[in-house]
Amino acid sequence: MKIGILGSGNMGRSLGILWAEQGHQVFFGARTQEKGEAVAELAGHNTQGGTNDEAAAFGDVLLYTIRGVNSVQVVSSIEIFNGRILIDCNNFEIPEGFTYSPIEQSLAEKLATEVPNAHVVKAFNTFAQEVFELAPWTLDKKREFADFIREYKK
Repeated sequence: MKIGILGSGNMGRSLGILWAEQGHQVFFGARTQEKGEAVAELAGHNTQGGTNDEAAAFGDVLLYTIRGVNSVQVVSSIEIFNGRILIDCNNFEIPEGFTYSPIEQSLAEKLATEVPNAHVVKAFNTFAQEVFELAPWTLDKKREFADFIREYKK
């Protein structure tokens, strides 16, 4: 699958590396060509990098990691999102003392309003980015561990 990542921060980089390791084609977008290319070089796995416009044009699926910036400021034209699956992984900033105001509109709802011809999906926002950097266990290792626990309980 071709995945375009808009935003070159921790979450996009972590998920992009995992997807590239699984054989997906990944393009890291950033505000500047140089920053996108630098993230791709860091990520390795034949990933590509460039601008957010290039990432949006590249991906069949897009990961939107940019928080607090209106989507019209992220790409040159929101029409580039038309018909695309746009995954929003963002959460609101944590206020001091966790004193949240009532949420009237989620970030995904706001994004869907800004890009009405995209298919906005909320995902990956319930885990801290560091979780995605942990080495995953293979299914075989999970089975071995489960078998060990069953034997241990006997």
